[in-house]
Amino acid sequence: MKMEKIRIQNFQCINGPDEVEINDNIICLIGKNERGKTAFLRALESFNLDYKYAEDDISSYSDVKGKLDSREIEPEAIVMVTIWFEITDDDKEKLQEIHEAIAKIKHLKVTKYFDNQYTVESTELKIEESKKQTIEPIQKEIKTEIDNLSKKISTHMQRHAPFANNKAHYDQYVEEFISIEFTDLPEGDINKKFDVFYNNLRGLPDKDPPIDEDIKSTVESLGKIKDRLIEALKENNTEGRILKLMPSFIYFDDIEILKQDTVNIDDFLSNKLNYKTFDNLLKLVGLNAEELKVKTPSRQRIDTKRASRKITGEINEFWKQGEYEVEVTYNTPNFVILIEDETKTEPTPPSKRSKGFQWFLSFYINFTEGSKSEFKNTILLLDDPGVYLHAEGQKNLLDTLEKLKENNQIVYATHSPFLIDKNHLDKIKILEKGNKGTVIKKKFYESESDALAPIRASIGATIGDSLFTNKKNIIVEGFSDYLILEVVSNYFKRNKKEFLDFSKIAIISVGGADKFPYFALLLEKENFRFIGVLDYDSQGRKVAKELKEIYNIKENMVIMLNECVSDTMKGGGRGRDIEIEDLIDENFYNKAVNEAYSEIIKKDINMDELNTDTTKHTKKYVEFFKNNKHGGFDKVLVAYQIGKITSDPSLKYDGLGTLTTGNFERLFKIINERLT
Repeated sequence: MKMEKIRIQNFQCINGPDEVEINDNIICLIGKNERGKTAFLRALESFNLDYKYAEDDISSYSDVKGKLDSREIEPEAIVMVTIWFEITDDDKEKLQEIHEAIAKIKHLKVTKYFDNQYTVESTELKIEESKKQTIEPIQKEIKTEIDNLSKKISTHMQRHAPFANNKAHYDQYVEEFISIEFTDLPEGDINKKFDVFYNNLRGLPDKDPPIDEDIKSTVESLGKIKDRLIEALKENNTEGRILKLMPSFIYFDDIEILKQDTVNIDDFLSNKLNYKTFDNLLKLVGLNAEELKVKTPSRQRIDTKRASRKITGEINEFWKQGEYEVEVTYNTPNFVILIEDETKTEPTPPSKRSKGFQWFLSFYINFTEGSKSEFKNTILLLDDPGVYLHAEGQKNLLDTLEKLKENNQIVYATHSPFLIDKNHLDKIKILEKGNKGTVIKKKFYESESDALAPIRASIGATIGDSLFTNKKNIIVEGFSDYLILEVVSNYFKRNKKEFLDFSKIAIISVGGADKFPYFALLLEKENFRFIGVLDYDSQGRKVAKELKEIYNIKENMVIMLNECVSDTMKGGGRGRDIEIEDLIDENFYNKAVNEAYSEIIKKDINMDELNTDTTKHTKKYVEFFKNNKHGGFDKVLVAYQIGKITSDPSLKYDGLGTLTTGNFERLFKIINERLT
């Protein structure tokens, strides 16, 4: 099951009823200290079946604690955590085993209460219906048995006049018993209900031996049916069986460091719990200690060399601070672990490496292996991970988390800007403190300024200090937009034409039109002057509309590229889709493409050059390269080539093409006017 939405109520500093939407397998919690990040993680941990709530868990911001003490409210009425789950394909087979109808469910809502009980709900199906269907035949047997007794009792009342006075009581006992809904009762209550009915029957006055005999026979028959009823309810405890399919929540505020440089194989085999990280290392690289112990020395060397290559390759894929070689050897009776870096100095054990490398190596081993086994079907809760890592190490950790999310959902809390994915700010949930406890912001840009510091730093870490040293900014969709604006402006400046003054203006590439709202709102909140430049296509038009109607960004703060393009430009004009490359004269752009891809065009595609009749727009280039089985067309590569061409001092101003100069002069004039 995958989390879709979370609501935490009455837990520690979180009083709810905020609902947190989950739109990715990774959720990042940020906020100042004492704002509830750890409480959020702990609340999710408390959702586990084996977690038992204590009074200390109840929020001091909630009035339920006082009501609980005064008995105005019962523990079973206090909601603690509610999670909405999406049913995955893997779940459907298991749900099919519970009941065919349940296997068709796509979404579940599960709530845990202070008395540690759960309710399981679905808008698509009444969960209890399956249980009712299962025990319906047994309840019919109970009714049939009582109907048979009632016929006999009626005959006895006609035969034995004194007993006839019990008719009203008998009918009442039968009515009360028949109306019981056994699916809602625990085993103990079911036994009590049957016992009450038995005692009521036995307690009827003026019975004679034949009546006693019929009641005794019925009680014995009902006793056997009751046992089958209880067994059926145990086997068909629908809610309980569904709850067992829920993912586990595992909280980590630290990782067990791989602290043993040398491991005695007999000590390890006799007590693996003391060597958890080392045990996971062996599993990750496919080494079985018991089998290795009895192999020949040559076979041991082969196996450990293979294992060393595997862990070395995996670590270097994610840890980019240098090239490392991890060597796992076995010299009877000890395993020895050594690490060598690119300096090729003497290999050293893990304990002699930096704390950051130790932490990352241990984290990678535990979570990569664990996500395949003990952490499978698990939601990982990480509290301030990577505190020992420097900036680049934390960026590597972010890449590793992206890999781990393939098998698990991850919720992590951090203060670090380097653990924030600036391209997916929708993953961020900001926690703040309000009068009634922690508040979880659905939209990060509505948060208090201090809470946004990690996001500002995350953006700043990517674009340099420009965001904080320039009061004027241009937001563009992609890096090719950034490069083209920069190189054309610099060329115009040298030719004393309209240009962008980069000593006062910064260009921010946000990685797609859909990221525009995040950056626009952040800049507006920080009181920076900015202009957004959007492609005039379906996505650009959609985002421009959202910026105006949903985010209240003034219309003149967004430039659509159709505003500055020439009506006479070939292949483009007002009313047609326009991207920044369409502002460039097609002959000049074609020249840049041919120079950027010269070797590929001649050697792989077997042409002297591409011409504009074949490939007029970037979409045509994309199609052309794909059809010629070269793969993708890289607009950034061509933008770099435009930079090289325009840096040539012999290039005349009209060498860009008159359409190019006209379009960019119009664009730069609009930008400068609106940023004034």
